[in-house]
Amino acid sequence: AAVSETPIISHLIEEKAAEALAPAALVNVPWQWTVGIAWLCGSGIWWLLAGYRLLRFHRAVRSARPVSPELRARFEEDPIVRAMLERFGGRISEVKRRSED
Repeated sequence: AAVSETPIISHLIEEKAAEALAPAALVNVPWQWTVGIAWLCGSGIWWLLAGYRLLRFHRAVRSARPVSPELRARFEEDPIVRAMLERFGGRISEVKRRSED
């Protein structure tokens, strides 16, 4: 005599098969953690980019050549530059590189 499955056993088999075929459940992470991690990652990337750009600017300034005295005098005669110098004080020719001291 063949053993027939009872309805309870067949139901349990179908239930286990459905669980095995179901997509994996997402990890239940609070939204605050998700937003916080995204914010920290974005901030870290921003700081890395700012540091990289600052390094590039520093290298560009270090490799700059001094301006000729003629160009410096011509620049000081410009009306917009003259107004800025009068407002903030100083002269362009007073700015010197360390090697000029």
